[in-house]
Amino acid sequence: MDISGSWHNQLLSTVIIDADGKGGLTSTIVCASGKFAGCQFPLAGCYDPSPRAPATALAFVVDWANQDVNGHSVTAWSGQYDEQAETIVATWILTTETGVGPTDEWHSSLIGQDTFRRDAVSTRMTIGPARRSAS
Repeated sequence: MDISGSWHNQLLSTVIIDADGKGGLTSTIVCASGKFAGCQFPLAGCYDPSPRAPATALAFVVDWANQDVNGHSVTAWSGQYDEQAETIVATWILTTETGVGPTDEWHSSLIGQDTFRRDAVSTRMTIGPARRSAS
């Protein structure tokens, strides 16, 4: 099982994962859409180094800030790498700094799901992101 490599989601963003063999992940994400299109951000995460095949639990997080831009937000993905299907399916939560009062914090979160594949970037997947406000 090797989850290291270049992965693409349905929005054609690229995640380049380096698994250390001990449960640690380092990575870079390059956004292909939205206000951060073409921007690169570091990711960090972990995975189960001794999974019950063929699926491996994993999680990673990104701070949407680098030397050029600051989105004042973070996203965490949690899901599974399926070795047989060569996919990573992960639910994500995007949290932004809203500047609203503590009783309105629910405005700050979006929830969705990504499917990452190792296949060619030029192939768009038919599964779209599920985006909704947390309530």
